[in-house]
Amino acid sequence: MFFPTILAASLASLAAAAPAKRDLPGTFEVTNFVYGCSASCFWSFDLGVSGSAQNHPATGPTVKCSGSLDNDTDYVQCGTVSETQTLSAYIEKANNVLHLRYDVTNYNTGATYKYYGDETVYSSTGPDAAKQEESFCVKENRATGVN
Repeated sequence: MFFPTILAASLASLAAAAPAKRDLPGTFEVTNFVYGCSASCFWSFDLGVSGSAQNHPATGPTVKCSGSLDNDTDYVQCGTVSETQTLSAYIEKANNVLHLRYDVTNYNTGATYKYYGDETVYSSTGPDAAKQEESFCVKENRATGVN
């Protein structure tokens, strides 16, 4: 008789103790996006981050990102925003996904926070070229922090 009540109360307390999923504070802002292939594939764009929160300042001026599909598995540093902020990117050749990363180091604690975003992009020389916009936003979709 009391078992269902106790069970319901126990499950409710577990649900209340579960961490709430929080939205990430930032958005990557991509402008002047160019991605094309001839003998090799190259990409270039300007990148900034909007949205401020603790351990996540928005960037000021954009930085230039550029690279090729020859390096399609690891981030290429775009530029240094400040002494404690960097932006990096790469396009994965297998699926044309643009991977973006924003690194922020907390000057006082030494902890580094990394914010990530991903977006499918289209080559200007490919069959889906009309789908690609020159400017677009990519919402941050995951983050890590290391002390």
